[in-house]
Amino acid sequence: MQRRAAARARTAPALAARLPAYYVAFDLLQQDGTELLTLPQVERRRRLEVLFAARALTAPWTLCPMTTDIAKAREWLETWTDVSGVEGLVIRSRDITSFQSRGAGEEMQSQKVSRYGTIRAGPMTRSTVITQGVKITTVCEACGGMLIRDAGQFIDRGRLWWGTEGTCQTCPVAWCEEDSGGATPEAIRQALLTEHGPARLLLIEPEASRVTVLRVLREGHERSLAQARAMAEELRTTGLVGTLVEMELIAAQLRHRSVAVTVGSSPS
Repeated sequence: MQRRAAARARTAPALAARLPAYYVAFDLLQQDGTELLTLPQVERRRRLEVLFAARALTAPWTLCPMTTDIAKAREWLETWTDVSGVEGLVIRSRDITSFQSRGAGEEMQSQKVSRYGTIRAGPMTRSTVITQGVKITTVCEACGGMLIRDAGQFIDRGRLWWGTEGTCQTCPVAWCEEDSGGATPEAIRQALLTEHGPARLLLIEPEASRVTVLRVLREGHERSLAQARAMAEELRTTGLVGTLVEMELIAAQLRHRSVAVTVGSSPS
């Protein structure tokens, strides 16, 4: 698409014929003017399949393949990601609503915000996107009705992101917010810790390079040297504790510097 977008009028038709575009649909969020955001993934997928069949949609309209078979997903990850334009797999729980989130299995360790897992594959390396989400029920300030919030954290392209989406079940109030870089709002962190429990990051070899560990703990985290030293000492002794996503991000950065670590559950 980038090559076609930059094409001039004279070459555009030839490029369109040589590089056809396809619309690949994997979710259905609205149908006949009715929003489907609160329906579970499995029902939205069923409606999408019915829509394709009823209208006999063919290329360039394409229904994204889906499977519940982990072995098949592994096969797709190993073979399809060698095809130009295919980055990886998205894994979602069948009962989540429309807000992203990731429960996957084995290497698919938990989803962008409400429990789904994503595996991406770049041209040089493959990496697992770790995510964790939680559903929060509260009172809508606008009407007093029930407000459902999906919130969570996820890692994408080496950065920690957090997101939250709220939808009132009574009035039209709804919003979505997402950010990366800075600290995750404490309310989201505490909700994740309460729902899933804390994760603990431990050094497999306590005598790993102190300089390397300090550099990892400071780079991209806006921590002072004193804060990094305190965390390094904690990591070396009892282990660092936080949300799964936070610990997996630090673990990935340490492993990238050849520091062996492990992430597991931590007693509450």
